Amino acid sequence: MCAGSAVKSGLATGSATLTSGTPISDDYRIDALIEDLNYRWNTGQAIGTPVTVSYSFVSGKPPYGGTDNGTDYGFLPFSEVQKCGARH
Repeated sequence: MCAGSAVKSGLATGSATLTSGTPISDDYRIDALIEDLNYRWNTGQAIGTPVTVSYSFVSGKPPYGGTDNGTDYGFLPFSEVQKCGARH
């Protein structure tokens, strides 16, 4: 966990029914997000093969979306605590 972070984690409770496909992970919360085992970052590799995923944090409002008339206050860059929470 990040030093000085106030990030908390929790588990959602509830139930769901698998409506299509075959259970893949034996966890309905994960299976609901997986359409098929072939839709993955390392298709062609054996299941369980590690994959590196890179990411970054946008520091300024992108030029697309929203308005540029001075009234668009929806964008804020992630704070260091939010970045830490996303990494962990």
